[in-house]
This record gives sequence, C-alpha cells and structure tokens, in this order.
Amino acid sequence: YEQAKDTKSAIDGVLNKLVADFNMYSSTPGFRIVEGIDGVAELYEDILNEQQPIKLIRSPEDKNNAKLNKMVLNQIEEQRKLGIFIEKTIQQTIAYDKERLVERHTVPLEKLNIPAQIVIYANKVAFTAYKETIITTIIENKAVNQTFEIIFELLWGLTSKEHQDLLASEKSH
Repeated sequence: YEQAKDTKSAIDGVLNKLVADFNMYSSTPGFRIVEGIDGVAELYEDILNEQQPIKLIRSPEDKNNAKLNKMVLNQIEEQRKLGIFIEKTIQQTIAYDKERLVERHTVPLEKLNIPAQIVIYANKVAFTAYKETIITTIIENKAVNQTFEIIFELLWGLTSKEHQDLLASEKSH
C-alpha cells in the first residue's frame, strides 16, 4: 500500500509538471481545485517541485487546524532545506524568520484579515480558503501571476512604514 501510495504521488508530480509545461507552451492556463488537507499538501508539493521563491499573503485562518499547522511547519522546513526563499510575507512576527528564509511585513490584523491565503510562485497563483471546507485553487498563467506580483509589491510598499512602526513599538515594550 505504501509503495503504491508513493508511486501514485510520484506519478501525480510528473503529470502535474507535464500538464503545466503543456499549458505554458500552449498559452492555456492551468487550473486546479482541490479540497481539504490533501489540497494543501498538493500545493506544498508543487511549491517544492518548482523550487522558486514564493510570495505569501497569509490568512490568519490557517492556524485553526492542528493537522494543517503541523503540515505548515514541515513545509517551511522542507522549503528551507531546498533554499526556497519566501520573499515577503504579511503575517504575525515569528522570531526565527532569518533561519527560515522569510522576509516579512507585519500589519495589524484588522487591516488584512483575509479568509483565504494567497501564494505567488513560479508562473502560478494559489488561493487556499480556510472557512468551512478547505479549498485550494491553483492557477498557472503568466499574466495572472504577473498581476498578483504587482498587487503584492504594491501591498509591500504600502505596508513598509506601518511594519517599521509595529517593530519599533514591540522593541519599546
């Protein structure tokens, strides 16, 4: 059973890459919707396979599931081992960002309390909604990716001063 499971996982990874390559060259966007923890696992596997820096706009909803929390910590460690740098992240401060290859901006939760997380990587954008049922949508399209890169950079620039103010207030306490 375990061997069959590992084989299926390997085949799925190869097939996903072949479909992605086909879609990229045929200008047809790749589009996948997967449910539950398995969908998050599929996204994480794709991120590791791509081995490209990621940009993350984090949802605070991701920490409401114990199984998912463990998976997130494992994923971060695997990304670190592969040198996959999370270019910029908007989430609560974690003391060991440098070790984990994370650069972040922290903003007050009320300013960016989004119910779905956004991951921008390779030529893809993935959304994981955490309310009720966990659903992950992965879109592979250069124009969509570039659009979200621009939106991300705008958010990053707009939050710079606020991030510095929050860090300064934390140091003074």
